[in-house]
Amino acid sequence: MLSLCKTTCQNQINTLGNYCKEWGIEVNEIKTQIVIFGNNYDDLDSLKFVLLGNVLKIVDSYCYLGLILHKSGELRTAELTLKNKAMRAFFGLKRTVIRSKLSFKALNTLFDSLIKPIALYGAPVWTPTSAINKAIIKHCTGRTMDVDNFLSKVSRTMSEKVHLSFLKWALGVHRKASNIGVWGESGRYPLIYQSIRLTLNYYKRISEAAEGTFIKAALSEQKSLKLPWFKNIEPLLKLDEIFNLNHVSAFRAMKNKNIVLAAKKNYDTNGVRM
Repeated sequence: MLSLCKTTCQNQINTLGNYCKEWGIEVNEIKTQIVIFGNNYDDLDSLKFVLLGNVLKIVDSYCYLGLILHKSGELRTAELTLKNKAMRAFFGLKRTVIRSKLSFKALNTLFDSLIKPIALYGAPVWTPTSAINKAIIKHCTGRTMDVDNFLSKVSRTMSEKVHLSFLKWALGVHRKASNIGVWGESGRYPLIYQSIRLTLNYYKRISEAAEGTFIKAALSEQKSLKLPWFKNIEPLLKLDEIFNLNHVSAFRAMKNKNIVLAAKKNYDTNGVRM
């Protein structure tokens, strides 16, 4: 349940309690908790929410559908939790299989099937808030040419730490081996690019949602208020238009740092809207 004030929240809780009482449904009071987002309430001790006579606990974060939602709105905690879960799955894989008996292709298939879905779970939600987005945009638009610094930032993302740990194990090299060499030898791209593609596909899907739906209304709020989720993926949407061009036009557009013009030309030619 979501509410903008404590009165509305308590009314919703009362409605839930009455419904459960009417139909004989028991509520797990341990898992039913309250998260107050933002810093509008200085005295949390004075707040109290009651469900069927039991006071609900107010917590700093809550795991909702597998993602940790923190009261500050940051999602780095969610990324870290997913990284830890993916690493546990990776350690389980190492204990189960005999690396020397499987081909590198087979090991990659196991990673993509068992570990990558954990590392990229909920990617459309947390990817736009990831700090690596700014570095990718700067690198692709030619505003920075420090490739080593850029690749270093890519390797420090939560999902890529899992990916590189797996690749170094699968290739049989030391864990301090060169990340660039590992990417080149394996022929695999960093997971952040798959994460961005999942985010862009999600945006396109909700953009085509029917009017009047909750998800469409949420997207409209993101756009009109310039909220962080849409604000952070807006430059990626413009880059996506360039990558839909042929390779020569895309290279020239990035070299001349003229993203908007390239995207507009693409729209005029192919009818692709930004």
